[in-house]
Amino acid sequence: MNSWLIIGVLALYIVILFICAFYGEKHASRLSTRGRMLLFSLTLGVYCSSWTFYGATGAAVREGIIFLPIYLGPLLFVAVGYDIWRRLGRVRQHHAISSIADFMAARYGKSGPLASLVTILAVIAIIPYLALQLRAIALSATVILQQNTGLESTTNSVLFLTGIMAILAMIFGTRQIANTEQHGGLMLAVAFESFVKLFALLCVAIFFMFAEPANLGQISHDVAKTFKDVQLFGVPETFWVQTLLAALAIICLPRQFHVAVVELRDEKHIRGARRWFAIYLILTTLAIIPIASWALHAAPEYLAIPDVAVLSLPISYQQDWLTILAFLGGFSASTGMLLVSSVALSIMLSNDLIMPALWRFNLLSRHDKRMPLMLKFTRRVCILAVMLLGFLFFHFFNDIDQLSVFGLLAFSAVAQFAPALIGGLYWRGGSKQGVYAGLIVGFIMWAYTLLLPTILRSL
Repeated sequence: MNSWLIIGVLALYIVILFICAFYGEKHASRLSTRGRMLLFSLTLGVYCSSWTFYGATGAAVREGIIFLPIYLGPLLFVAVGYDIWRRLGRVRQHHAISSIADFMAARYGKSGPLASLVTILAVIAIIPYLALQLRAIALSATVILQQNTGLESTTNSVLFLTGIMAILAMIFGTRQIANTEQHGGLMLAVAFESFVKLFALLCVAIFFMFAEPANLGQISHDVAKTFKDVQLFGVPETFWVQTLLAALAIICLPRQFHVAVVELRDEKHIRGARRWFAIYLILTTLAIIPIASWALHAAPEYLAIPDVAVLSLPISYQQDWLTILAFLGGFSASTGMLLVSSVALSIMLSNDLIMPALWRFNLLSRHDKRMPLMLKFTRRVCILAVMLLGFLFFHFFNDIDQLSVFGLLAFSAVAQFAPALIGGLYWRGGSKQGVYAGLIVGFIMWAYTLLLPTILRSL
C-alpha cells in the first residue's frame, strides 16, 4: 500500500484528535447527564490497548481460549466490584485524590514517601506497557506497507509518532492545572479513539463472516473444537491467574484508575458505565473470534505474525479501505493508552516525587507565585520523559513479537497495588509498614521472576 496514503490518513486522524480535544475542553461540561455517562463509558475503553486489539488474536491463534481472560477479568470486576468502584469514587471526591499514589498515601497516614514509592514502582511497571503500544504501531506499519521499509525507517517513524502523542498529551493534559485533575478535552479524544477501535474491529470481523459462504461454518467449527478441547483438557493452568490480573488491572493500572476514578464526575455514572462498558468488552470479544478463525487457516504468506491478523485479513482479500480502517483502529488502541498513561504518570511524578523534592531542598516554596507555571512545566517534562522511556524500551527490545509478553508484565506488576488499595477501603487496621513490605517484596519477586527473564531472552 502507498506509504503517502497512510501518512495522509494518519495526519488527518491526528488532526481530528486535536479537534476532539479542543471541542471537548470547551463543551464537554455542557453535555447532558446521559451524554456524560456515555462519554465516561467510552473513556473506560482505553483499557482495550493494542494488546487487546492485536495481541488477543495472536493469543487465540497460539493458545486458544487463553485470549479470554483479558476480557473476562474486567467483566467480572464490573459485575461484582461495584462497591469497590463506588467507594473509590467517594474517597476521590471528598479528598481530591488525583492518582493511585495519592489515594494510597492518603489512606495510610498521608505518607509522602509511600506516594513516592508507588509512583516509582508504577513507572517501572508501565514502561514495558508503553513499549507494547509502540511495538504494535511498528508491527502494523511493517505489515500495511508490505515490509517495504527497513527497521531504521520504522523506528524513526515510531519516534516521530511518539513525539506527536507527547505533544498532544502535553497540550491537553496540562492545559489547566486544578485539584480535580479532570481533562474534558483529552477524555473526549480518548472516547473517540475507543469508538474507532471497536468499530474497526467489528468491521473486519463482520466482513470475514460474510465474505464467503463457508466462513460462518468454519468459525462455528473452530469455536466448537475449542470448547471440546476445554471439556477434554480443561482451561490452561494460567487461565484464572490471568483473569484475576485483568480484573485487578481495571483499578490498579494508573491509566484505568485515572479514567475510572479521577475522571468520575458523578457517582451515578458508574451504574450506566457498568452496562455500557460490559457491552463494549463483549463486542470486542465476539469480534476477535472470526478474526482468529481466519488466522488459524490463513496461508503462511499472509500471517507471519499472528498478532497482526486484524490487518492481514483485509490485506488477503485486497480490501484497501478495510485495511486502512483496521490500521486506524490499532493506532487508536495504542495512542489512547499512550495519552492517558503518560498524563496519569506525569501527575504522579510531579505531585508525589518532583515537587516534594523541590520543596524539601528549598528550591521552591509552596506559596511561590511561580508554582502553577512550575507545575505545568514539570508535568510536560514528565510526559516527554515517560514517552521517551517507553520508546527506549521498545527500541532495545524490538525483537519481542508476542505483544502479550509486555501486557502481562504490566498487569502482574500493578497487581501488587491491589492489597493495599482494596484493603484500604475495608480494613481500618492496615498499616503503612505492611504496605511498604508488601510492595517492596512483591516488586522484587516480579522483577526477578518476570522482568529479568524477559530482558535476558532479548539479549
